[in-house]
Amino acid sequence: MVTWMLAALSVASGQSTGAGAGDGVATGVVMVDDFEAHDVGTVPGGWSYLHKKKIVPLTEEFMRPRERFTVVKDGTRQVLRAYSHNEAVHISLVNGESRLDWDLETHPVLAWEWNARKLPPGAREDQDQLNDSAAAIYVIFSMDGFLVKRPKTIKYVFSSSLPVGTVVSYGKLKVIVVSDGSMADAGWIRVERDVAQDYRTVFGDEPPRRPLSIRLWSDSDNTGAEAEVDFDNIRLIPASR
Repeated sequence: MVTWMLAALSVASGQSTGAGAGDGVATGVVMVDDFEAHDVGTVPGGWSYLHKKKIVPLTEEFMRPRERFTVVKDGTRQVLRAYSHNEAVHISLVNGESRLDWDLETHPVLAWEWNARKLPPGAREDQDQLNDSAAAIYVIFSMDGFLVKRPKTIKYVFSSSLPVGTVVSYGKLKVIVVSDGSMADAGWIRVERDVAQDYRTVFGDEPPRRPLSIRLWSDSDNTGAEAEVDFDNIRLIPASR
């Protein structure tokens, strides 16, 4: 495991805070999910769940009181709330299926908004025994390897302890801190990442044109604590706007 800091990791790494729902979907921007079409109190339709090493449609049966995703109301908007208590929970969108059709050549930037309601105290992604992230978005790329194939993956995290700009390397998994504990009371935070450029920076080569999937994540199993975060307005942004 290797940790380092990059002051300007991505061309599109800007973040702004605020309680607004965003500026709408500009020309060429693809809205992956704003969670407005889902029923409040349910899991989001069209998403998937990893069950017994197979990707299956997400249904309520996979959600439990200590690990769940639920569509909720937050003021005038609907958002997706992730909650974990000494557990880990995640859901995915497979590229080319349902809601996600992502070509990095035309839309290199992934954008989203999140609001950390509860961070697991003391969690830090650079120590195995404390490696919890209240919120994370994974971008999973092509499988790589000779005997054991594992995907190259970038994990963007809201870290309890590590500062923005920290990168932690676990082999083919690169963890990039894009929000941190100093922002815990900031409300909604907008994040944009040039995923193609991030890939070049952390892996040193050109990214595959089409990622395999994206994954929303929350965990608190190493610290034994609670984590709660809201996600909203996940979208793909073209190279030029």
